[in-house]
Amino acid sequence: MTRDQIGSDRPPAAMDDDRLAELVRATAADWTLPPQRLDRPTWHDLVAVPRAGRARGRLPRIAIPLVGAVAVTVALAFSAVWLDGTRPSAIIGASPSPTRPSTATARPAASDPKVVVNGAIPNPASVLVAAAEDYRVADLSVGTLGPDVFGPHTGPTTVVARPGGGWLCVCGDWDGSDRGGPPSRLKVTLAIADAAGTLQSETTIRELAGRADPTLPSAAQEELVDGHTSISPDGRFAFLGWSVHEASDGWKVGIDVIDVAAGRLSGSSRLPNLPSVTDDGRPVTHVAPEVGLAASTGSLLVSAFWFVAGEQDSPPSGVDHWSASFDGTSIAALAATRPTRAPACEERAAGPVDAQAWWVVCSTDGTLRFDRVAIDGTLLGSTPLPPFDGLSTSLVDPAGKTLYMWGPTARTLARIDIASGTASSVTGKVATAGDPMSDLALAIGRWIAPRANAKVMVEPGLVLSPDGTRVYALGADLGNGETVASLGVFVFDAATLEQIAHWQPAAYLTSIAVSPDGAWLYAAGQPGFSPSGAATGDPASVTVYATGDGSVRLTAGRLGYEAISFPRTLVP
Repeated sequence: MTRDQIGSDRPPAAMDDDRLAELVRATAADWTLPPQRLDRPTWHDLVAVPRAGRARGRLPRIAIPLVGAVAVTVALAFSAVWLDGTRPSAIIGASPSPTRPSTATARPAASDPKVVVNGAIPNPASVLVAAAEDYRVADLSVGTLGPDVFGPHTGPTTVVARPGGGWLCVCGDWDGSDRGGPPSRLKVTLAIADAAGTLQSETTIRELAGRADPTLPSAAQEELVDGHTSISPDGRFAFLGWSVHEASDGWKVGIDVIDVAAGRLSGSSRLPNLPSVTDDGRPVTHVAPEVGLAASTGSLLVSAFWFVAGEQDSPPSGVDHWSASFDGTSIAALAATRPTRAPACEERAAGPVDAQAWWVVCSTDGTLRFDRVAIDGTLLGSTPLPPFDGLSTSLVDPAGKTLYMWGPTARTLARIDIASGTASSVTGKVATAGDPMSDLALAIGRWIAPRANAKVMVEPGLVLSPDGTRVYALGADLGNGETVASLGVFVFDAATLEQIAHWQPAAYLTSIAVSPDGAWLYAAGQPGFSPSGAATGDPASVTVYATGDGSVRLTAGRLGYEAISFPRTLVP
C-alpha cells in the first residue's frame, strides 16, 4: 500500500464504525516493512528554541509572530489499536490489549505496551526531549524517560548537541524577585552532559544584577534583566545575548560567544548603552539581543527588541540592529544599521544577507513582506509574502541563503531566496481517503471520545532534511475555532516546493526532528488528547517515521504526562 497519497486540500471526512473495522482488517492484511535507511550527507541545523522560564514582558520575542497568535497550551494523546492474528511488529514492555474507550482522567493499565516497533529499531534510539521544565533522555528502544539531565532552572535555557555526542546547556536562573515584581538578577551556567544524559560539569559564565530607576514608576519597569541564546547554523557556537537595567545609566547590553565543542566562553562583545526612557520620558524595556549568522559569508546581524513599558494597549515597540563579521572565534566591531518600528514593521524574523546587507520579514496591518536592507539603511527591495496564520514559523538553511516560512493551520509553505528576495509558495494537501493506515490514525481519535478544547503550538514545526532536499512541516486544523486537530506531517521538495507526501498523525503531533542521516523523522505526541482533539487520559509519545515511505517504524507511547518537544530540529 502507499502512504504518500495527496489529494484534497480539506481534512478527511469522518468515518463510521463499519468503515473503521474494514480499515483494521485491511491494515492487518497489508502491513509491509519500510525500506532500508537512506544514506545522506549531514549538517547540523540547530535552531534555538527558547524554553519558557518566565513571561517576557508584554510583547513576544521578535522571532515569534506578534499578532494573531493562538493559545500555546499543548495537549494530545497517543492511541493504539491491536490487531487480532499474526503481526510483524514487536511490542516491548507489555502484551497487547484490545482498544478501549478512554476518558479525560483515565490512565493506561499496566498491560499497555511501552513500545511498538515494526522492523529494526531506528538509530538513534535515544533522543533528548524537553519535558515541562526538564530535559530528559528518551530511550525509545524500551519506551522510558530518564531523569532530568541538567536539573531545575528558572530562567532562559537553551540546549545544543556537542560534536561527538552529549549536550551543552546554556542554563539561566532568575533571582531577586519581590512578590509580584520582576527578577532583578540572572545567573547563566554552562552545563555539559554526556550522551547517556549524565551531568559532567557546570561553570558559571555570567551573573547580571539589574537596578530599578527610582525616578520612574516601578510598575513601568517590567524587566530589569534578560538573557537569550542563539545557535550558529552549524551548531559550533552559541551566542548568549544579555541585557541589564542599571537605573539612570540605562541598559547595558552584550553578547557572549560560547565554543560548543570546548564547552567554554571564547569571547564577549558589548553594544552601546541603550536609553531607559524615550525622548518624551516613557520607560523603555530592552530585551536581550538575538544573533543571526550567515555561515557562507561570516556575516552577523544582532537584533534587539524594545518596547515602552506600562502601556496597556499596543505599546510602542521596535527592533534595533547592528551588523558585524564573525571569524569563528570572536565578533568584530558592531556597526549600527537601520532600526524598525511597529506598526510600520512588526518583525517576524531577521538575519544577514552578506557583509553589505541584511533582511527582515515585516508584518504591517496583517500583510507580510520580505525586505532587503543595505548596511547604510537603504532599502534594496521588498517582496510581498502570502498570508500566514498566527502560528507561523520560519527556518533558514544552514548556508544562510534560503528562508522557509510555514503556517501550520493555513498549510502554506513559502521559500524566499535571501539574496534576491524572490519568493514562491504552495499550499499543502492532506492525504486522500483510501490509505488504511492514514485513515486509521485519524479515525481512532474520533471513535474513542468527543472533541475537546485542545490548543496547540508546534515547536519545532518546520524541519529541513540534513542534505537540504526536503522540508518537513506539521499541520493543524482549527476546526470550528474551539478545537484543534493534528493534520500530521507534510513533506515538500525543498527546491521546487512540490509536495512529496502527507503522513497522517498517530498522535497529536506538536514537535518534529530528523535523524542525522535523514532516514528517520521523530514526532512528539502530547498527552491528554487524540489526533482529532478528543479528550483522553493517555501519556505523551514519540512516533518515528521512515522518511523513505512515511511508514511508522516505532511508537513509544508511555512517556509521562508532561508535554514533550525536541530542543533542536536535528536529534543527535
